[in-house]
Amino acid sequence: LSYFIHMISKDSLTNYKIKLEDEKAILEQEIKDLEQKPDFGGDSVDIETEESDESEVFSTILALAQPLKERLSEVNDALSKIVNGGFGVCEKCKNEIDEELLSINPESRLCRKCKLEL
Repeated sequence: LSYFIHMISKDSLTNYKIKLEDEKAILEQEIKDLEQKPDFGGDSVDIETEESDESEVFSTILALAQPLKERLSEVNDALSKIVNGGFGVCEKCKNEIDEELLSINPESRLCRKCKLEL
């Protein structure tokens, strides 16, 4: 694995790290904003309808937040690989992930070939 890590320059690794940290901050803020409890007020006459509306909103929030949380997990994994080694190495075939793909998607876990096989 260390062979591939040396293929990516220190400057490139630093740039990927900055890009990933920026993405992490954005995702964390989006998740926080989504998960803030909306104020439904308390003036509804029909408690059953109000509870149903609240339940629907919370379901929607959970549905919107889940892909953001999954992406955040991928970003955190990529940041960990930069620190601990393994960044830029395909998790499936262990070959190098080309820098063109990493520049578009630095949290990529798979090389182009393995992505195409999915």
